[in-house]
Amino acid sequence: MTEEQFKKANGIDGDYTIDKEGLCNVIGDVDITNRNFKEIPIAFGYVSGYFDCFFNQLTSLKNAPKQVCETFNCSNNQLTTLEFAPKSVGGDFDCSDNKLTSLDFAPETVCRGFYGKNNATRFTEKEVRAVCYVVFKVHV
Repeated sequence: MTEEQFKKANGIDGDYTIDKEGLCNVIGDVDITNRNFKEIPIAFGYVSGYFDCFFNQLTSLKNAPKQVCETFNCSNNQLTTLEFAPKSVGGDFDCSDNKLTSLDFAPETVCRGFYGKNNATRFTEKEVRAVCYVVFKVHV
């Protein structure tokens, strides 16, 4: 597979490196939206831009980046847990329209808004803020 084929297959828009742990670190954005994926195809370390994986069939966030400097959007999937979600999100974090019953494993810090509407459990702003430092508004 060529570098361009690898980037296209994995939704990478920008430059990337593979570190010694095998994680793909991206200077740019990742968009794997609406590809009917059941899992994130490769393991990411950090992404300097946004990471979009919404409108798939994801049941897990395994392989999601540990840090995203812009928005992380995993809405409209089949997620029942936020395990493997990024620890830090520099923009918005959107986990709306999934099957979440818990906020365990939510990011520690979200620098803009937290979106968590339409899940199996209806979360409150107080519950979100108890597990995640959200700089701006919580939408639940």
